[in-house]
Amino acid sequence: MKDYEDELIALRSENFELKMRIYIMEEQKEMAQGPENADDLKKNTTELKSELATLKKDLAYKEDLILQAAKAMELLDSKHKEAVKDLESKAANEIEHYKSMIVHLEEVIIFSK
Repeated sequence: MKDYEDELIALRSENFELKMRIYIMEEQKEMAQGPENADDLKKNTTELKSELATLKKDLAYKEDLILQAAKAMELLDSKHKEAVKDLESKAANEIEHYKSMIVHLEEVIIFSK
């Protein structure tokens, strides 16, 4: 589960870095191009905003998958722990049963002599 949390943090960090790169690239482009290329700038800005929205949606989807996987792992872990406890209990009961059988057989042997 820790790995999934680390991955979520890394994805959020990557998302922030991508946003910053887009912002810086937009600023640089505005400085490099004058008002004569305003249409190109608007087009690029629109494309970048669209890409950003797509990346946000993708990130949200992946975050949701990670949370679902973490919940599934917790459920499996709890079921595994229950199964182990059940097996330990059954094993302890069998051991006690066999011990009582040994004691009984020893008594039978002693009395038969």
